[in-house]
Amino acid sequence: MGNRAGQNQLLENYLQFVFHQDTLTEEREAGLLAAASSGDWMAHNQLVDCYRRLVVQIAYRYHEEGQDLMDLIIAGNLELVAAARRYNRDVDGPLERYLAQRIDRAVAARKRESIPIIDFRPLLDLLASQDHRACT
Repeated sequence: MGNRAGQNQLLENYLQFVFHQDTLTEEREAGLLAAASSGDWMAHNQLVDCYRRLVVQIAYRYHEEGQDLMDLIIAGNLELVAAARRYNRDVDGPLERYLAQRIDRAVAARKRESIPIIDFRPLLDLLASQDHRACT
């Protein structure tokens, strides 16, 4: 399989992983936030997994302007993980809005950069091949 075909397959696998995640209910989000703020990394990871589709949606907006989609997704995911860890409901307001703003800034910054970022595609491929239905 050629490099481009491999990248396309990787992207397809990742998108299947992302869009097979269930969306969060308010109650489930509140429970995961409480657990994550108490240091529960599994809850943090579940929150991150549930908001990866937000990253993809934002990345697609910038991709339409000609940027490599996987680069944008990687940049967005890195910011998603960091922003979810730093989130404070009292200061930052609703989680989804906060994450969307942070991810949008990171993806926009990535679009302006010309230096490749670390290639996390093998990790994304591994994640996409696993069955994560933790958002329910």
